[in-house]
Amino acid sequence: MNSFQTLLSNSTCAVTAGQISRNLLLVPKATVNVKPNLQIVADDVVCTHGCTVSDLEEEELFYIQSRGLSPAIARSLLVAGFGLEIIQNMAGSKDMKERISALVRASLDQDNVTLAKLS
Repeated sequence: MNSFQTLLSNSTCAVTAGQISRNLLLVPKATVNVKPNLQIVADDVVCTHGCTVSDLEEEELFYIQSRGLSPAIARSLLVAGFGLEIIQNMAGSKDMKERISALVRASLDQDNVTLAKLS
C-alpha cells in the first residue's frame, strides 16, 4: 500500500500544495494500491492530488532498441530515467540524493548501463 498524507492546519494561509504518486510496474502481474490523504483545516489553500500507474511503453522500448541497444539496456535506461527523475526532484541534501542515486545505479549494473552522476 502506497499511502501518503498531507496536513494543512489552520495556521497555513495562501498555500498551494499537491500530492502525486507515480508508479512503474515492472512485472506482468504487479499491482499498486495508492491511498492519498489530504487533511485540510484551513480556508486559503489550493490542493491537488493525483496518481499514475504504468508499465514500460512498448513504443519507448522499440525506439531505444532501434538505436542499436539491447532490450535489457533499453529497459534499464527507462527504469533509470524514471528513478533518477524522482531523485532529482526530492527534497534533501545533495549527499542524500547521491547515495540514493548510487543505489539506483548499482541495481542497474547487471545490465552494464552507465548513468551520469546527478549534478
